[in-house]
Amino acid sequence: MTKKPELLGADDVEKTIVDEYLNLIDLEILPNSRAITYLLTGRVPCESQHKLNVIVTELKKRLEHYNKVLDGRDFLLGSSISLADIQLATHITFFLSFVVNAQWRNKVLNLMNWFYRVTSLDGHYESVFGKLKLNTKVLQAPKPPKVVKKKDDKKLSLIH
Repeated sequence: MTKKPELLGADDVEKTIVDEYLNLIDLEILPNSRAITYLLTGRVPCESQHKLNVIVTELKKRLEHYNKVLDGRDFLLGSSISLADIQLATHITFFLSFVVNAQWRNKVLNLMNWFYRVTSLDGHYESVFGKLKLNTKVLQAPKPPKVVKKKDDKKLSLIH
């Protein structure tokens, strides 16, 4: 019988480390990842490509840090998967799939190997998110709709 991993950590020290990672991911990764997703899907209008580029650059820096952390490790805690691994992989899936190109992904091989490892375990990830595909073409933010004033009743309307 194989032992199932303790997703929250096997002892008090590991539980503290997992909790710390969960907090860091919520503070450092999630806001940028969410902003990028909203801007690229048109959920929030992207006023300028520069705004998007700044957010992408910040998230890249954060993920380059995780690339260093994962050097010589299979998972964030070392040899076993934790909730922190699952949370981080979930939050960066869209980013890795649609925002960065293969050239950048090749610079963070520890992160990418870890990502494939986490997303392939037991098929659970695929059952929730579908088959993972990393695109070669980077998505661009949709142009915001133009606001036009009507002369007769001075109401605003959106033109796509």
